[in-house]
Amino acid sequence: MKWLLPGSAFAAVVWMVASVLFKVYIRHFSNFGLLYGSLGTLIILMFWFYLSGIVILAGGEINAILEDRRRPAQDSRSEKARTSVIAEGAGVASNHRFHLGCS
Repeated sequence: MKWLLPGSAFAAVVWMVASVLFKVYIRHFSNFGLLYGSLGTLIILMFWFYLSGIVILAGGEINAILEDRRRPAQDSRSEKARTSVIAEGAGVASNHRFHLGCS
């Protein structure tokens, strides 16, 4: 679980800083209410969700990169086996035909 700390710490700190900066921007520099009316609140909320998602994904990417560096180099056969198991679980490698209910 130690390998989760760098990405989650990065995401938490950047999310807090981005939230404070976003709050300052909304209060002092934007006129969403004049331009969009009551829909401005919804637009601001959706944009804040978008920024939060980007920060969380960046923290996850940091954890993934650090995990790849931490793991010793494996032979390509075991990497292919791991990839095929993941793909099979996602339904990517299956040979089944999907029917949409049409005959």
